[in-house]
Amino acid sequence: MEYIIFLTYGCNLRCSYCFASNVVFDRKSSHCCISKEQAIKTIEFIRKDITKRASTENSIVFFGGEPTLVPEIIDFFL
Repeated sequence: MEYIIFLTYGCNLRCSYCFASNVVFDRKSSHCCISKEQAIKTIEFIRKDITKRASTENSIVFFGGEPTLVPEIIDFFL
């Protein structure tokens, strides 16, 4: 099972392939990110779900505007 976790809307607009910097004007929501409480609930859900499934292939994918802008949340999952 692949679990995709949306971490943040934050974006530094620095990816070499990104076109968003040309069209983004309103960055008010850029600081919104998953809270530690939400992360705890997500981890609990994933643990319960993995226990129910017989799959040995599991992975977590961090997604968002730019997930590496919130390394403390990624570390929380580790």
